[in-house]
Amino acid sequence: MTSQSNLRHATARIAKAIDQSIQMVGHIRGHIDTLATDVQRDSLAIASESRVLADSVSHKFALTRMGVQASPRALRISAQLLAIALRYRLEEGRQQACGLGADARMKALHQSCAQSVRQLCEQQRGAFLKLGQFLSMRPDLLPAAYIRELSALRDRVPALPYEDIRAQLEAEFEGPTDSYFADIETEAVAAASLAQVHHATGLGGEKYALKVQIPEAEMQVSADIAILRAIVAALPTGSLPFDIRTTLDQIANSVHAELDYAREAEHCENLRILLRSTSGVRIPRIMGAYSSARVLTMEWMPGVPLDQALEDATTDERRLILTRLVQCFAQQIFGFGYFHADPHSGNILVHRDQAAPDGFNLVLLDFGCVERLSDEVRLAYASMLRGVFCGDQAEVRLALDNLGFAQEGNDPAALEEMVVAMIAPLQKEGALMEWARDPKAATRALIEMSVSIPGLKTPRHFVLLGRVLATLGGIIIDNADSGVSLPTLMAVALANAQPSSQR
Repeated sequence: MTSQSNLRHATARIAKAIDQSIQMVGHIRGHIDTLATDVQRDSLAIASESRVLADSVSHKFALTRMGVQASPRALRISAQLLAIALRYRLEEGRQQACGLGADARMKALHQSCAQSVRQLCEQQRGAFLKLGQFLSMRPDLLPAAYIRELSALRDRVPALPYEDIRAQLEAEFEGPTDSYFADIETEAVAAASLAQVHHATGLGGEKYALKVQIPEAEMQVSADIAILRAIVAALPTGSLPFDIRTTLDQIANSVHAELDYAREAEHCENLRILLRSTSGVRIPRIMGAYSSARVLTMEWMPGVPLDQALEDATTDERRLILTRLVQCFAQQIFGFGYFHADPHSGNILVHRDQAAPDGFNLVLLDFGCVERLSDEVRLAYASMLRGVFCGDQAEVRLALDNLGFAQEGNDPAALEEMVVAMIAPLQKEGALMEWARDPKAATRALIEMSVSIPGLKTPRHFVLLGRVLATLGGIIIDNADSGVSLPTLMAVALANAQPSSQR
């Protein structure tokens, strides 16, 4: 009881600190003409929600120390985000007053604020870094400056010092690391928002990759989500061009799932078995004896990241690599209904091997984000594609029903609007080729359209699958001279989409 009481006192300081900060900011804003009312309203809302944050933190955190640490963290994050919001409010007021140089000023403001958001994500890591990475793949939601800055979060995640990682390893293995490994390289091979990877050598000379969760990641993520929910609750309805609350729910679920290494190990092994007969595709074997809740040990897979391999390859080699990539994901999505849902370049390696088909293997890594489709959903996607490309509105309508597109109030108009919107672009001559030339933009527009239709609720797997296809389409567009197009993916998809009893 004493520990819980101390914890509540400590976390209550979060609310007090934020309240004091908001009050100070509110006094300053009181001098800003007509903007004062809106800004103070937002400030008071955040101050109120900070009490909800304190209660959430007290329930989620088992250690008083983390509650104490959350107070300055919450204050710092809230202050930075409020400062950005205020800059936009001031610019909007200035434009309403004079309108001079509005485009140039807003472009410069986007660039400056985007850099601040990117730096905040890098500094805070955890759920903030994951949110930045998620938004970097949604150019339909944010200005181009934000997409450019946030895209760097995939490549420039700072690694933690090895001493922190070694302490995590020893805690998980309940002893010195030399009882399990002959050597662990101190420099990280890769660093992500919630983990980093180190090369290791087993006692018998085996080569391993150690994926180590950053210390106290679960507690940090819980704190970040609580902070974000408090700030999001303060935003006026419609203040952003997308449903930030739903997006935050998706981020929270995704981040917590990525912290479950037992689940990731299971996904990795399942897909390794499913793809073991697929020529030229490899997935590392998980070493269960050297893995735990926060450490995932797998066999070392040599290779270079996909983007680097494509840059170094000849035109013919790029065509072979991309064809195999497309076929591999088409097989997962429409053949198995079980697919790697985060196929960015860092998660795909190309290993040149003379013994492999065409002289190379594709290596798939990181199975923290995997989606499973039922046979009904998998076949409904195949039916939807057939209906779209054949212009069959009835088939598309039935497929969307089967996919779980919900209509609020049972209003059929919302679903019919999406059916027409999906088919209409393909009615004009040459539309299919236009779609093939820029599938990333086409997929982005489709997702944006689906979430903008009033009364239509989009299922989670539609967004995830759209993200996968958009990512693959972007890779293909960047290598247009290879001659590979996304309609190839569609053809393979429809050919592979058979009921489970026929596979």
